[in-house]
Amino acid sequence: MSRRLIACAVAAVLIAAGGIAYMSSAWAVVDHLTLTTPASAVTLTSGAVFTTQPVVALQDSSGVTDTSATATVYATVSGSASLIGTPSVSAVSGVATFSGLGIIGTVGATYTVTYFSGTYDVATQAVTVAAAGSASKLAITTDAAGAVSGAGFTTQPVVEIRDAGGSRVTSSTASVTAIASLGAVEIGTTTVAAVAGVATFASLGLTGTAGSTYTLTFTSGSLTVASQSITIIGAASARHRRLRLPRLRSALQAVVHSPLSPRSPWSTRAAVESRLPPLLSPRP
Repeated sequence: MSRRLIACAVAAVLIAAGGIAYMSSAWAVVDHLTLTTPASAVTLTSGAVFTTQPVVALQDSSGVTDTSATATVYATVSGSASLIGTPSVSAVSGVATFSGLGIIGTVGATYTVTYFSGTYDVATQAVTVAAAGSASKLAITTDAAGAVSGAGFTTQPVVEIRDAGGSRVTSSTASVTAIASLGAVEIGTTTVAAVAGVATFASLGLTGTAGSTYTLTFTSGSLTVASQSITIIGAASARHRRLRLPRLRSALQAVVHSPLSPRSPWSTRAAVESRLPPLLSPRP
């Protein structure tokens, strides 16, 4: 066989194969989506885009991609998580390539990302959030309680700095400030620096009207605030007076029953002063 005949035969086979492939693609009937490149990241951070963006192909029952398909492919995520970026993209030559897609979720939680288009069978993948994102909001983990006007709360508030997904930002040392609503005044240390994303108050309290309810708001820069309601159950000054009465009564009884020397005109005053509580002793 001459070289010309061999070349013609090879050309015919190649043309036929190309025609078959073209016809196979043209006759393909899409019935499902295939995730050819899953979304991923070395460290998947809440609020950040995937390092590797997902790619989805529209294929028939034989796994052949329909190169004529231009349908829109959508992405959704399970549970309380949410996606950032553009969650939909139109296929080009049967392939939908996402860009700028990411997830907001809780650190340590695993979610399912689902890709769908019309009535085609969906494609899914699991993603696990490995790290918290940037600080976004405050959350009260321990409410202030036991409010007596003029005294510190018996239960001091604890506030966390969290990302948009609700995870504590352990790298944050931001300062958190407590602000009382109109009619009350904060006492004690009102601003606390967070340690590992947690601001723990130690001497915070309010001065206000007994029986009144106020709003205590915690702020930190541009972060979303957290607030709680708290009712003042008594007045510190009256409480302290009640505590001092037994001491005063004991001191007076001691003065009355103590032996005094009539030789010194100052002996009675000295005896009284020596037995009075410091706050009640007269100035010289």
